[in-house]
Amino acid sequence: DDNWGETTTVVTGTSEHSISNEDLTRASKELEDSSPLECRRFAGPVLSGILGLFALLTPLAFLLLPQLLWRDSLEPCGTPCEGLYVSLAFKLLVLLISSWALFLRPPRATLPRFFVFRCLLMALVFLFVASYWLFYGVRVLEPRERDYRGIVGYAVSLVDALLFIQYLALVLLEVRHLRPAFCLKVVRTTDGASRFYNVGHL
Repeated sequence: DDNWGETTTVVTGTSEHSISNEDLTRASKELEDSSPLECRRFAGPVLSGILGLFALLTPLAFLLLPQLLWRDSLEPCGTPCEGLYVSLAFKLLVLLISSWALFLRPPRATLPRFFVFRCLLMALVFLFVASYWLFYGVRVLEPRERDYRGIVGYAVSLVDALLFIQYLALVLLEVRHLRPAFCLKVVRTTDGASRFYNVGHL
């Protein structure tokens, strides 16, 4: 028929690319009724939150364990350690605030998805913290290191490494997406209204 307008929407059951409003309603009800989707949606943020909390508490554990286990045999540190304490506290505060601003925002999409860069950063944080714990156990806990200034410097170096990972996360997760790569056109089926959205790599 030559009298069709450009905004006419036709929904048929024969095309593999068409879907009716009843199918959409049925699919949304099935998604609401399925509990594994809810579990999968919250599994990623919960796992990254536990890993981030463990990474933030690790430098404090590095400082507290020698004080609790062999406090009497530690060499006095004095003023240099106090300066390192201030530096460590400030860096941990910056790391906590930047992690809150970067990772604890409400997600734009509610469906579960596999974000490669976020998983890469989580694996990098895990490898850093695990390797620091390994060397801490071999070099500090086992021989009962007496130089407390070296232990504090070791904890500060871990916080510095975590801050560099935070900068890398800022570049990979935020700055990279500022450049639009695709133009997405969305057409509403009821009246044919369309909108265009510039999006980056998702």
